[in-house]
Amino acid sequence: MMSPKSQKRLWWLVLAAGCGMIKLIVFFMIQVLAEEKHIDPPYNSWIMVLLMLAANAFFAAAAVNRLKKLYKEHPENWTGQWQIQLNELMAIVTMMALTLWLCSAARQHDFLRLWVPLTFKLWMLYVFALFLVRRMGEESVLRRWYKAFWCMLASIVVMYVGVVLEVILVACVLGPLVAAFARL
Repeated sequence: MMSPKSQKRLWWLVLAAGCGMIKLIVFFMIQVLAEEKHIDPPYNSWIMVLLMLAANAFFAAAAVNRLKKLYKEHPENWTGQWQIQLNELMAIVTMMALTLWLCSAARQHDFLRLWVPLTFKLWMLYVFALFLVRRMGEESVLRRWYKAFWCMLASIVVMYVGVVLEVILVACVLGPLVAAFARL
């Protein structure tokens, strides 16, 4: 039997991996559909992609449900509020604008398609991490920013590790199944 803390970590990993894979699948679907030289992939590959999308959505929903139950049964001892200061929000907006300016200066041709959404997602993740660190009770502004940065970085790493593990699992398990169905 796993401890509640270990169960929470496991379900957070499942949630991050599921959401990361959903994001990756949707991103690649948009890329394929937006190509100028549009080549339709085989019908079977679209079925596989949609099945993976549905499976990841199911696992993410199951993880959310299980995490709600775990946090209800074993609440954390957090003492802070779900709020940040106005100066922190203004600093985030300023740094996001600076990041966008640097990206536009470096890469003009794919700025709107790639860098604007990426920058927006990154800074929104940082804001969520800042809210979470504040909820955990951290009062010092510098420590709060430092911990939020590492929390954001850890969530990105967990998401991509989950995606890589899922791709390996799909290749090892579903690869032979797809080959067997193709021979039929």
